[in-house]
Amino acid sequence: MTDSSLLAAIHGVTMDVRTISEEDVVGSHSPLPHKTKNGLGSSRVGRDRPPTILLVTKAAWVVLAVLLPILSSWMLKFHEESVARRLGAEQEQATIARHKIADSNVVAILLPEIVRGPRERRERAMRLLAIFAPDTAIAVSRQLLESQPAQVEETFATQIQNLSEQTKEERGFLQHVELGRQFERLELFGQATAEFRQAAKAVPGRLRPLTKKEFLQQAESAYEAKNFPEAARAFRDAFSGVIDSN
Repeated sequence: MTDSSLLAAIHGVTMDVRTISEEDVVGSHSPLPHKTKNGLGSSRVGRDRPPTILLVTKAAWVVLAVLLPILSSWMLKFHEESVARRLGAEQEQATIARHKIADSNVVAILLPEIVRGPRERRERAMRLLAIFAPDTAIAVSRQLLESQPAQVEETFATQIQNLSEQTKEERGFLQHVELGRQFERLELFGQATAEFRQAAKAVPGRLRPLTKKEFLQQAESAYEAKNFPEAARAFRDAFSGVIDSN
């Protein structure tokens, strides 16, 4: 082989190596897509990108991880409030039932005295009935007026009716106060405030000196600001004298 032929062969091999090397480099690092036989482009970068469904799934898990504690806390609070409301309603019904039972017992004890007792004992029994069972006392006094319409009986019956109405007012007021205290203990401050406000609108005359007006003003201010825990506390303090006396 001549020198010129040897040089030509070496030059050809060098060109082939250079071409292969350039194609490898371009194929490995070029961002340009390669042409397929169908003329469509393909990219290694595109093949390495995560599928859209995977990204959506990851995002959903992140959102769920953030919202799950909030939802759990909200559901727990809702459950506790529901239980507290049920307990409050049960306590209210129990209070009403207890009053009815007490009224029935008082009527059973006093009614014989009212029907057959002498005048003095009958009047004393009627006064006790007006205090402990005002609705029954009003009904009995009306019957008394119909059966014995004398001036003395009419005066006494009117006194019994007035005493019964006063007792009903005080009982209704005290029931609102007691329910407000029960709701406050259950941390149902909105319902507690509603009961206390009903009580504040119906304070009987005999109990007004025991009500602390400065706390009533604080309670109303807190209620207007929708600060129900503070409003309930102030109402409770306003009626503390009434509660202690009963």
